[in-house]
Amino acid sequence: MPTTDFPSFAEALYARPGVAAACLDLQDRRSFDVALLLHACWLGSRSLALSPEQATALVSATQPWRFEVVRPLRRLRRRLKAGHEGMPRQMSEPVREQVKAAELAAERALLAVLETAVAGGPNGSVAGNLAACLVVANVGTDAEDRVSLDVLERETLALARA
Repeated sequence: MPTTDFPSFAEALYARPGVAAACLDLQDRRSFDVALLLHACWLGSRSLALSPEQATALVSATQPWRFEVVRPLRRLRRRLKAGHEGMPRQMSEPVREQVKAAELAAERALLAVLETAVAGGPNGSVAGNLAACLVVANVGTDAEDRVSLDVLERETLALARA
């Protein structure tokens, strides 16, 4: 596999066909933490296991940053995408681009923290690690979730073979 560090892996996986849409679907419909899902895939691609307890610890460790920094930036970026009342689009777009850059920087910082947070146990798989994330999310999965999770698993395995 050409990318071994987590941030590079996450970027490469996210760029694969269907992965961004799958991640955004799980994020928007179910409030899944995309960084945690990508981390689970990265560990699984290295045959390392992520237990539900480890996933819970990761969520606890990163939740303040996600809630206080990443999510507000994402909300603001999305709000500005349609323009802002009373502000011409040509004036609000540069601000939106700066917010987008700040959001990406915040997400990269999160990825860097996740990379060193859990070593993972032996005999892991992408499917098993994604299942651990589902346990932490404490939601039943539906057919749409399964489609998105299948995309993540399939593309992770394809990236690992590349």
